[in-house]
Amino acid sequence: MNTPVELPDALLREAKRVALRDRTTVRALIERGLRSVLAPRRHAGRFVVRVIAVDTNVLVYAHRQDSEWHEPATRAVRQLAEGSAAPWTIPWPCVHEFLAIATPSGC
Repeated sequence: MNTPVELPDALLREAKRVALRDRTTVRALIERGLRSVLAPRRHAGRFVVRVIAVDTNVLVYAHRQDSEWHEPATRAVRQLAEGSAAPWTIPWPCVHEFLAIATPSGC
């Protein structure tokens, strides 16, 4: 559905910069923002905790500069580490798997 929305110029400029940096669209940013505002209302009265769990593969891709997924994985981990609004964690099994993969054998 096509729904025109008026936004303050400064907000739109900032959204365009973020979309360009994150390789997404302003539309995707608006959708994500609306979903994050509306989701808690759907669960009103229920206790719901949403936590981002960082997978082993994301850690490996962020670690290995030769990976085709290095840049997006590094960006995702950096965004979480530098102040994500959402709670996040690296599950212990993922830490163990990452260390087993990233550490040279014999260490």
